[in-house]
Amino acid sequence: LLMEQLAILKDEKVDLRRVAVGHLGDFRDLRRVYAVAGQGAYLGIDHIGMSVQQTDRQRAKSVAQLVRDGFAHQILLSLDLCQKSRL
Repeated sequence: LLMEQLAILKDEKVDLRRVAVGHLGDFRDLRRVYAVAGQGAYLGIDHIGMSVQQTDRQRAKSVAQLVRDGFAHQILLSLDLCQKSRL
């Protein structure tokens, strides 16, 4: 669904360099993240501090790999807090 959404935005002439896609830090397999990066969109690596989908250690490894591969300028780090109880 993610790539389909980006395709719709692209078809509507949206500059994907102005789009941020969230929750990408939850993927252990980076193929989907690289597909988004290749479209030019910002990579929202969120849920930092939450180990539900994966650990922060794994997220850090993914971020380090993305940086090594030249995508540092597209990475957005966040906590994605939406509940007061998680503060």
